[in-house]
Amino acid sequence: MIEQPFLCNGGVRLSVPPVTVNGEREPLQCFGPHAYDMTVDTPLYKYANADRVKAFFSEMRRSQLRLDMPAVVGEWGGCSDNKDTSWFGHANELLDYFDGNQWGQLYWDYHGDDMSAPLMLMLSRTCPVAVAGKIKSYGRSADRKEYYLDYKSESQGETEIYIHAPAEVECDGEMRVIEEYPGGARLVGITCGEGAHSVRIHIA
Repeated sequence: MIEQPFLCNGGVRLSVPPVTVNGEREPLQCFGPHAYDMTVDTPLYKYANADRVKAFFSEMRRSQLRLDMPAVVGEWGGCSDNKDTSWFGHANELLDYFDGNQWGQLYWDYHGDDMSAPLMLMLSRTCPVAVAGKIKSYGRSADRKEYYLDYKSESQGETEIYIHAPAEVECDGEMRVIEEYPGGARLVGITCGEGAHSVRIHIA
């Protein structure tokens, strides 16, 4: 994992090259950017500005494309009270931005009681786990009631999707339930052949 130095958290350009070993590019490496709004960890976090943070992440997107490697956001968020929902609009804008870049993400928090906090309801979301092909786009509708995944396969394979709540699934392949979880969540597999495919998930 390649992370940027502290100054780059605020949008300063990263200049490091990809990792090489004995003169050869390391094949298994990933970019791990992170950024926060300047109000992080204060009672003013409800006034966080998503456009400001996305400007930081836009520079990191340019670094990712230059490095030519996948990215997983190593840190974002940081609400000082994980029971406060007033900042969720800001958080949802960032989640949608990450989806648009096809980035994985890790939310940073250290309260210890997150599993029963409103924070977890916000972070629990449907997402592709493994895609048998190249993703064209994925994300969710504005009301977060529909999730979509469009991808293209060069051969037959199974795509795995985590669905966070009871839902109906529309797809053009054969679907199976791989594992079920409390509250109606499940991991499903969809097997399709070569070509373009579309999955639509309607949350109940």
